Amino acid sequence: MNVVNETLNVNSEAIDTLKYNEQDENLIVKFTSGNKYVYQNVPRNKFLSWKYFDSFGKFFNSNIRNNYKFTKI
Repeated sequence: MNVVNETLNVNSEAIDTLKYNEQDENLIVKFTSGNKYVYQNVPRNKFLSWKYFDSFGKFFNSNIRNNYKFTKI
């Protein structure tokens, strides 16, 4: 099995970096404030959709925030 780990630097006012681990389906979001959160059980297709959405902030608010368990790290 080929496990995908991907880091994406984004152009957003609120979000700095996305890191996704396919094996455990964890998504780490680093905000421009410096805060980091890990969102659990995020499916790969959700991450892929986010990569190609026109607004990272809008996608986060509609599809990630409050939809997955998260922990500040």
